[in-house]
Amino acid sequence: MRHMFFLTTLLFAVSCCFLLILPFSSCANSDKQLTSCADSFAQSFFRWQFQKSSTYCDESSQRWLRYMASQVTQDDIDSLKATESDVECTLGGFSFDNDSMASIEVHVSNYFRMDSLDKITLVKGESEYNFQMVRTNGFWRIRLQGFPQAVE
Repeated sequence: MRHMFFLTTLLFAVSCCFLLILPFSSCANSDKQLTSCADSFAQSFFRWQFQKSSTYCDESSQRWLRYMASQVTQDDIDSLKATESDVECTLGGFSFDNDSMASIEVHVSNYFRMDSLDKITLVKGESEYNFQMVRTNGFWRIRLQGFPQAVE
């Protein structure tokens, strides 16, 4: 009988510990998924791989990626291929607005940017971009609310 009480108490203690740790591991996984999504988006977006970058965006952002892709000409593609550009993207800090919205900084250098005249230009220096992220169905996604602009 005493042995049964000990096993029940031990099982209860282990269960309590597991329940206390579980929410924190979920947050860590959420942070990791957020940064992974942002990094994958930045790596593909700043390499002008719009179709690939669309997989890291929410549904409302798709129209912006389609618009950007529609502005790329054959001359732009030829310029991109002719120039040896090794895009560098690093993530800065991120903050949570609430449990389903966040903001993340992305630092980019040696990348091509479309200017206001829909012409591409090579940016050698570093630029900073801030992206909004939303959590839908448990996954973090980028939300574009327009054409991404570097922070001045």
